Amino acid sequence: MKASEFDKNFDEGHDIKNILDLSKTKRNTWKEPSMSAKFSAEEKAIIEYVESDSVVSVDNVENEKKRYAQIARSQMSKANQRGMNHHENSKNKY
Repeated sequence: MKASEFDKNFDEGHDIKNILDLSKTKRNTWKEPSMSAKFSAEEKAIIEYVESDSVVSVDNVENEKKRYAQIARSQMSKANQRGMNHHENSKNKY
């Protein structure tokens, strides 16, 4: 069948499934890649308030920035402590 005949059948609303050879078709298996991002305490505070239904105020954002900064410092302190403990333990082994 010529392309012009196919177009005519399609344009006129005829059933074209019987015309097509679907035996070699493939399902699209492409998946959207995932992405991760790291945000500063200020960015996290802003995102949290923008996504929430609460009223956004400068004071609230400032408080959230402080809270996230405190959490980040605590996590860094714990990570540093684990690193120091690992360092101390490895010195004792040798």
